[in-house]
Amino acid sequence: MSEIEITVEDFGGHSGKNTHKISKGKLNIIGGSSASGKSSLVRGAQFALVGGATKHGPLADEINNLHLDDGSSEGYGLVHSGKNKATAEIVSDGIGFSSTISKSGMVSGVNNNMKAAYTTMLSSQPESILHEAVMKETNGDDFSWVVDDLSEANNYLNWSNILHRVKQEINSKKKEFETWKSSSKNIDSKIEQLTEKRKKVSEKRSTVIAEMKDGREGIDKEIDAATKLKETAERNVEKLESELRVMENNTSLFEDRLKKARENQRIYRRQIDAIEEAVEQGYQTPDTSVLDTAIESLKLELAAASGKDGSVWRISEAIDAIAKQPSPVTELTNLRKFWIDELGDNEKLKAIQAELSEKQRERTSILTKAAQRRQEIASAKQRMADLKRQENDAKKQQSEAQQAMPFAEAKLRETREKLATDKLALASAEQRVRVLNDELSQYDNPEKEALDAQYKILDDEIKSLMLSKQKSFLIRYDSLGMMGSDTIEVNEELGSAHFSGIDRSDKSEQELLEKNLSKSSSEIEGLLLGLLKQGKLSEIVNATFDYAEQKAKEHREKAREIFNQVGATIFTTLSFSPMQKMELDSSYQLRISWKDGRVTGLSGSGGERTIVAAAMLIAMRRAYTPEIPMLFFDGVMGNLNDKARKELESFLASYAESTDIAVVATLLTDSPQLKIETR
Repeated sequence: MSEIEITVEDFGGHSGKNTHKISKGKLNIIGGSSASGKSSLVRGAQFALVGGATKHGPLADEINNLHLDDGSSEGYGLVHSGKNKATAEIVSDGIGFSSTISKSGMVSGVNNNMKAAYTTMLSSQPESILHEAVMKETNGDDFSWVVDDLSEANNYLNWSNILHRVKQEINSKKKEFETWKSSSKNIDSKIEQLTEKRKKVSEKRSTVIAEMKDGREGIDKEIDAATKLKETAERNVEKLESELRVMENNTSLFEDRLKKARENQRIYRRQIDAIEEAVEQGYQTPDTSVLDTAIESLKLELAAASGKDGSVWRISEAIDAIAKQPSPVTELTNLRKFWIDELGDNEKLKAIQAELSEKQRERTSILTKAAQRRQEIASAKQRMADLKRQENDAKKQQSEAQQAMPFAEAKLRETREKLATDKLALASAEQRVRVLNDELSQYDNPEKEALDAQYKILDDEIKSLMLSKQKSFLIRYDSLGMMGSDTIEVNEELGSAHFSGIDRSDKSEQELLEKNLSKSSSEIEGLLLGLLKQGKLSEIVNATFDYAEQKAKEHREKAREIFNQVGATIFTTLSFSPMQKMELDSSYQLRISWKDGRVTGLSGSGGERTIVAAAMLIAMRRAYTPEIPMLFFDGVMGNLNDKARKELESFLASYAESTDIAVVATLLTDSPQLKIETR
C-alpha cells in the first residue's frame, strides 16, 4: 500500500501551504466541520487533475459548472480570500499533477486531463453532471452523453449538426432561387409579349404618320428610329444594372477577403514571433544532484535511527514515558539506551522523516516545474506549427484575392462606363422621342392619338414590370451567422453555379474538418463561411456531413464498447457489490444487471441510486482515464442514512482494495479540524 500526497496552497478554505496524505487501496474518509476545508481539499485534488479548459464543449461546460475555472474568493471560488492565486498538486508514485489559477481565472498546469471533470468526482454541491443525471434523472436512462463527451464523437457531432443545418438551408435557399428564376422568366416573358405588342403599335403608328401630309414627311421615320434606340437602350441599361450589382458585390467580397487575409497574417505573425521568443529560451534539464545526495544521506540516517528491526514507535515511546518519571532508575536509563540502539531513536527518526519528506517535496516540485516547462515548450511548438500553417493559408488567400482583384476591378470599371454610356443614350433617345412627338402633336389625327394612347399604356406596363423584377438574388445563410454585410448577390448564371454542387456527394473537406475538429460552433461556421466565399461550400457539404456522421458513429460505438467492457468485468471482483454488470445498450440507454436477477435502468432509493452513481463513476474512470489513481465523493455520504452510508462505504472500500486506487469521500462531523481515516 502506497500513499498519495495532496498539497494545496491558498486554495479555497486553506490558507498557506497544506499537505495531506491519502492511502491507495483504501477508502479515505475526510471528516470535519463545514469550515474544516474538507471539500476544498478534494476540489483542489480534482483541480490539479483537470486544469483549465483548453477547448470548447461539454467538458469545458462541466469545468465551469464545477467552478474549476473560478479565480474568485466568493462562493465556490478557488482562490483563498486575500490571495492572488491558488495552487493544487498531487504526487503519486513519483508522477505529479498540478494546476495553478490566478484571480483573473488564468490556469496553468502539468499532466492535466479535462476528462477528469467527468470521471473523478461525484459531487452534490456544486452538483456534478453524473450526480444530477443519476439522482435527478435529467435524461432518464439516456447516457449517450457519456460516450459523446468522453470521446471525439461530440466534436464530430458538432460538425455534423452545423453541416446538417447548412445543408438544409442551402436546399431551402435553392428552392427560393428556383422560384426567383421562374418569376424572372415569367416577367421576362410578359415584357417580351408587351414589347411585341408595343412594336406593332409603333409600326402602325409609323404607317399612320407616313400617310399624313402637310410637311410632316420623314418625321415618322425619325420617331421610329428614335423609339427603337430607346427600347434597345432600356434593355441594355436593365441588363447592365443587374450585372453591375453582382460585380460590385463580388468585388466587395474580394476586398473583404484581401483585407481579412492581411489582417490574419499580421495576427499570426505577432503570435509566431512571441512563441518563437519563448521557445528560443529552451528547456534545461534540472540539476537535482545536490538534493539527490541529501535524500540518499537522509535515507541512510533514517535506516540507522530506525534500529535493527525497524520497530520503534510503541516500545520506544513507552520507555520515554518511564524515563520521565520523577526517579528513574539508572538501570532503566541504561536499558533505554540499549533498546534505542536495537529498536531506534523515536525523536531522531521523526526529525529525519520530516526533513526527508521536505527534500522529496522540493525535488518533486523542481521536476514538476521542469515537466511543466517541457510541456509548455512542446505545446508552444505545436501551436507555432499551427499558426505557420494558418499564416501560409492567409498568404495563399491574399495571393488569390490579389490575382482576382485587377480583373474584377477592370471588369467593374468597364461595366460602369458602358452603363453610363447606355444611360446617356437612353436619355438622349427618350428626349428625341419627346421632341418629335411634341412636334407631331400639333397636327390633329384621331387614329394617331389612339395609337399614342395604346403605346403609352404598353410602355408604362413594361416599365412597371421592369421595376417589379428583382434583378439579382441575395444569398445569406443564418446557419453560418452571416451578417447583412456578408450577403452575396448573384445573377441567374452565378446562382445556378452556386447551387449546382448541392447534389454532389463525392467531394469532402475531410482534411479541414480533422484539422479543426475541436473548434467551437462559431469557429466552424467561420470556416464554412470562408468556403462559401470561395464558391466551394455547396459542393462539399453533403460528403463532409456524411463523413462527420460516420466518424461520430464510429467513435460513439468505440466509446460504448470500452464502457461496456469495463462494466461487464469490474464488479466481478467486488464481493460486496449488489451489481453484476452495467452497460449501455445500442440506443445508449443504461442497463444494470443486479445479482438478484433484476435488469433495470435507473431505479431504487437514494442509497441504491448513490451506489449506481458510484459504479458509473468507477466505470467511467476505468474506461476513459485509467491513468488517474483516485476517485472523489464530495457531499454524498451526508445525504444517506446510516445503513445506506455503510453499504456505500463497504462498496467503495472493496473497490479501492481490489484495484489499489485511492477512493476519497468527505463526511460532515463535529471536528473543527480536518481528519483523514481509512476503511
